[in-house]
Amino acid sequence: MQRTTIRATDATATAVASSAPPPPATAGTDGGHAATGDGHAATGVGHAATGGGTADDGPAARILTVCLGNVCRSPAAEALLGEAAARSDVPIEVESAGTSVATPGRRANRRMRRAASRIGVTVNSRTRQVRPDDLQHFDLVVAMDRRNLADLVAMRAEHGGRAEIRLLRSFDPSATTLEVPDPFRAPPSFHDSVLACMTGSIDGVVAWAADRDSSPAARAA
Repeated sequence: MQRTTIRATDATATAVASSAPPPPATAGTDGGHAATGDGHAATGVGHAATGGGTADDGPAARILTVCLGNVCRSPAAEALLGEAAARSDVPIEVESAGTSVATPGRRANRRMRRAASRIGVTVNSRTRQVRPDDLQHFDLVVAMDRRNLADLVAMRAEHGGRAEIRLLRSFDPSATTLEVPDPFRAPPSFHDSVLACMTGSIDGVVAWAADRDSSPAARAA
């Protein structure tokens, strides 16, 4: 299981996640089919990003990245966060999941894995369905698009949870759109573009985690 931490400051996205679910935005398939909705235990292999923290530094921030099928965007975001947190010496726990996972335990999309390898990042997670208890376990849940965000907010409204729910691109102050496009079935070059799109937000998430880790409340958790 890979682990990493980050902190966001985008008030608009936070407000969206705290209110009633917004209407679903158009999104690609991301390899997903009908959601299982059964809350079964995950079969995925997460990333245990260590950063440089010790037991005396307080608990690592727990972050979950979420897309539709958990085969393209969220596994890549998970891997990018793990790498960035390790480089920044920020302790985090990071995993990924999908809102509509067709086959639990499946490897990430091959084109996305290859695109990530071209920038020196290894994507090795396995698909799993997001579960209601994730919204209690994780400190931050990062959605790739508004459809994912709406599904997560609806789940929290029904089951409760303490996690902050945000759009990934809300962590990038230069972003011109808040959604990460779905590259499923797209050509390899589009996967490269999606990774570049996400990269601008990763440092913001790591900063979120570092800020949380340094707060008195986090150290007391």
